[in-house]
Amino acid sequence: MAETIARAVEQISGNESLMSLDESATKQMVVLRLLGLAGWDIHDMSDVMPEHAVGSRRVDYALLPGTANVVLIEVKRARVNLDDHERQLLEYCFQEGVRMAVLTNGRNWRLYLPMQPGGWEGRRFLDVDITVQPPETVERLLMDFLSREKVARGRAFSDAEAFLRSRQREGVTAGNSPPRSRNPARRPAGRADRGGRGSVLPITLDPEHQEDFLAALLRTKLAWFQVFYADGRRGVRPWNADRMSPSSNVMHNLRSRHEFRQGNWQKAGIVRLHVSIQRPD
Repeated sequence: MAETIARAVEQISGNESLMSLDESATKQMVVLRLLGLAGWDIHDMSDVMPEHAVGSRRVDYALLPGTANVVLIEVKRARVNLDDHERQLLEYCFQEGVRMAVLTNGRNWRLYLPMQPGGWEGRRFLDVDITVQPPETVERLLMDFLSREKVARGRAFSDAEAFLRSRQREGVTAGNSPPRSRNPARRPAGRADRGGRGSVLPITLDPEHQEDFLAALLRTKLAWFQVFYADGRRGVRPWNADRMSPSSNVMHNLRSRHEFRQGNWQKAGIVRLHVSIQRPD
């Protein structure tokens, strides 16, 4: 069976040595592995250039899809606080005129649109934590914004800009995601031990963005819950959404439902909720 990003993420996040990796191991065991699964030829320097020169300095990788749509990637060891390295990476991008950049320690993947106006935080449009978010969600996000095909065509950039505008309208930034585990390497996403009182039930939507999901929901007045349980069960049932309006907050509505409220979903053994407009198979 061919390896996918989701399967690789599940293996990586479940490995307790993740947090002890140095920078070189993080590059080889995490970053290049996931880039390869996203369609990049990690053995071809004309596709993935290591130690890419930016003036007198070097950035760890440049993704070179054969078009002007270059992406710069800076990698740090797993325990490094990425906050201390944002400015340097974005300055590299300013020098090169690069529209997208990635800062990662293998566990956290921060994606930026350096040419957007505003401060550093406002240019960061996505924050992925492979040890907290469901592997399927990580795969979808990395393929949306870092797959070779979408980067080469420029679709990754236009989608990222639309995604950032949507988050800004909602008053959400990439930096105020739900709380993370204090020891994430021991608590991979989707496992039964994600049920602590202070944790947040992982909820994903299809369509992914709340704005798009709500627009579709207002047309259909019906969506489908897929509820995943710690014992491996999956429950599928309809959601009658007659009371939803254009001003409704989808996530707030879902989290306020009795079964998905804090404390209740843990007791029920729920580990993840996926809500889709189309009925699942």
